[in-house]
Amino acid sequence: MRSVVLFSIWLLAAQAQTPPAPVALVPDSRPPVASNCSADGVVVNSITGEVVPRARVSLLSAGTLTTVLSDSGGRFRMEKTSCGFLQFLARHVGFLEALSPQPKALNLESGEAAHDVRVMLTPQAVVTGVVSDDQGDPVQGAQVAVYGSKVLQGKRAFQQMGQGMSNDLGEYRVSGLAGGKYVVCAHLNQGVPPMEVTSGATTGDKCFPGPLDGGVVSTFELQAGRDIRINLPLPSIPSVHVRGVVTGLPKARGVALALSRRGAVGNAWNRSTPVRPDGRFDIAGVTPGSYLLSTDYWEDNRRYTARIPLEVGGGDIDGITVQLTEGFTIQGVVRVESKDGVVPPRNQFTVSLRSSEPIAGGGRMVWGADGTTFTLSDLTPGSYRLESFSNSAFFIKRATFNGRDISREDVAITQPSGVVELVLSDEGGTVEVQLEDRDGKPAVGWAMLVEEGRTPRTSRSDAKGHVRFPSIAPGNYMIYAWDDMAQVEFANPEWMRRNAEGQKLAVEAGQTARVKLVQKQVAAQ
Repeated sequence: MRSVVLFSIWLLAAQAQTPPAPVALVPDSRPPVASNCSADGVVVNSITGEVVPRARVSLLSAGTLTTVLSDSGGRFRMEKTSCGFLQFLARHVGFLEALSPQPKALNLESGEAAHDVRVMLTPQAVVTGVVSDDQGDPVQGAQVAVYGSKVLQGKRAFQQMGQGMSNDLGEYRVSGLAGGKYVVCAHLNQGVPPMEVTSGATTGDKCFPGPLDGGVVSTFELQAGRDIRINLPLPSIPSVHVRGVVTGLPKARGVALALSRRGAVGNAWNRSTPVRPDGRFDIAGVTPGSYLLSTDYWEDNRRYTARIPLEVGGGDIDGITVQLTEGFTIQGVVRVESKDGVVPPRNQFTVSLRSSEPIAGGGRMVWGADGTTFTLSDLTPGSYRLESFSNSAFFIKRATFNGRDISREDVAITQPSGVVELVLSDEGGTVEVQLEDRDGKPAVGWAMLVEEGRTPRTSRSDAKGHVRFPSIAPGNYMIYAWDDMAQVEFANPEWMRRNAEGQKLAVEAGQTARVKLVQKQVAAQ
């Protein structure tokens, strides 16, 4: 997963030669939110339809939260709540916590009531089983992780969704899972030494149905509300050592290295070892597979990192040199192009440096005194792409680093040289979208606006299927409509070729482009 470095741009008058005139504060003319609405309904199991007694039901409306308990028949009632759009959340042991989907948006005006609201609770799925060794004896203290197949940043990957540890009988239990496709993996816990004997064997890892790097074909289907039993026998395999030396050590030392499995977002599992005072290290009991040897160390407010990919086979790996690299700082400048001489409001323009490499990133953003320059410190070497989000009338017209467009391509930033240059403009256009189903009726879903080379902009529609994209840079786009954005693999060209049905759209400065889209149903994988 590409890590994210978020920083908010508080832009001052970048080009003004004289102090700007004072801005008159306009009183908030919006009427106060009424609090004389009410709601009643029932909490039900989304799978069986049975009522759920004694559930905690929360109503969110106009920024206020009201919570009550459902009775023995699953019924609840709320009085004197804030009016406006209503969202319901229910909680109960054995169920997943999530906002309850409503067949239609509930928007109450002063004095109105919502009756017979059905708040859905989805029962959790559970994975249980026994971890054993190659002789069938139970293994105590084994770490069991459950990885779900998810779409992250437009690509399908595995993400850890739950974990557990085997007890003295080798039994484990991982609860709180939603329905979906999973892989279950077991390995010896960090605190349990590898079972290395004189024969040179050690206890290996086990994944069911297959390895993480096998993709979706290695998964099993877990249905919501179901329990499934999966036993995990750990094999006995030749023990492998990973040895080497760390250079560039800071004064206080105390550095530790982590050897992490690859194939999932974040650390799938790892072995770690302290680095000796002379810089040498020896990680024992390593099983074959793809790994990342890494460290992230802070001393005197300075960051030191190292990242080395490793392929481990059936033999020891010796002579690895791990060079610690100190975090570095790059400079940034901002220029504003506005036909009316306006500057972006504070807190309404956000950009991010998104790393293309796992576990990389970092960076602390600090503004210069004049508000037209900034620094990004504690960066680690890697490839980055700049992304942005705005609630104002401004968009990024250009974003370059050493002459390359860092908003459209991954750009290597490996040393403290070069400048991030941002040009902001308010001469954009607007896109208005109407989502419809196959019958031509308004549909509630997602619109996705894509400009070649840049990360898509997405927005969920209102209850009438309407979506609005303000402050769009003039240019040519493709626009799509989806029922479930969480399943859209927009960064996978083959997936898009097979599943996407979009329309071309031209955006002009100062103009509003309007388009109707038929919402595409995305099948979960």
